[in-house]
Amino acid sequence: DEDEQPDPTVLSTVEDALDGYLGTVHGSFVRPAEPPPAPSRLVSAAPDGSAGPDLTVAAHDREAQRRLLPALVDGHGSDWPL
Repeated sequence: DEDEQPDPTVLSTVEDALDGYLGTVHGSFVRPAEPPPAPSRLVSAAPDGSAGPDLTVAAHDREAQRRLLPALVDGHGSDWPL
């Protein structure tokens, strides 16, 4: 539902901040995780149990982030639920 979508301006700000942070830590002390969480798992986690092509495309477009985030969590000594 469009009413349940995040504000595009807010989402863009968060994405830019995340890109900047991950760009800083990548190569410094974090190696990307192998493999990244599967996009199919993200799609199946959608509130209604399915997702449109936008979520699948976004998951593929953000693969680098999906590889770095678990590595950051793991490096901190925490678990990343895959």
